[in-house]
Amino acid sequence: MTKILVIEDELTVREGIIDTLTAENFQVIGAENGHLGVQLAQQEIPALIICDIMMPLLNGYQVLTTLRSEPTTAIIPLIFLTAKVSQADRRQGMELGADDFLTKPFTIDALLKAVTVRLDKQSALLKNCTAEQQKYKELEKRVQELQQFNETIEEIIQRFSEDLGQSISKINLATNMLKYIPNKVQCKRYLEILQEECEREMKILNDLSELRKVITPENFNRLQQYNLLRGKKL
Repeated sequence: MTKILVIEDELTVREGIIDTLTAENFQVIGAENGHLGVQLAQQEIPALIICDIMMPLLNGYQVLTTLRSEPTTAIIPLIFLTAKVSQADRRQGMELGADDFLTKPFTIDALLKAVTVRLDKQSALLKNCTAEQQKYKELEKRVQELQQFNETIEEIIQRFSEDLGQSISKINLATNMLKYIPNKVQCKRYLEILQEECEREMKILNDLSELRKVITPENFNRLQQYNLLRGKKL
């Protein structure tokens, strides 16, 4: 059930509102002054607050200011009740964050319409916030995936570079050693093989820059399925 808090110091008015809203299947809580109303709002976190302006201890403006300053109650819609509302009063209430005004005496229809409108707007706002939060979470997840992807690409390139670099170093070392082999024919053949291998390794190193174009986020998981990226997964 939707919970509504009614803050009103006049007993007959407060009970009349509570009875009307209870008959419409709302869960209604009553408070006879502003101080108690603030306490109940913070404890119960109602979906809507209906609050009189002229009250003892804390008036309606003070109640609204207090509620808007607390994160847990800041977005609860509030409808002011007043026996007389001037343009200045309305402007002051709106500047403080009031959502609507009901002028006493008001009809049941006016009360229910004001409550329905505020609750519908609040529901739409919460749905929109939920949708935006979901979009943010999805975006955050995507950013994390891309970060992981980039880190993986760099790791792969670094590993290839190190392996090929070591291989080339060994080939160059072997090439220099073969220069001192007495058998010239055998030495020449080994040198040719090593030279070919060295050129092949150099070509692979030069082609590493193209790896970024091949491994994209779109085909990353497919490459992993074919064991081309072992142990990696987005």
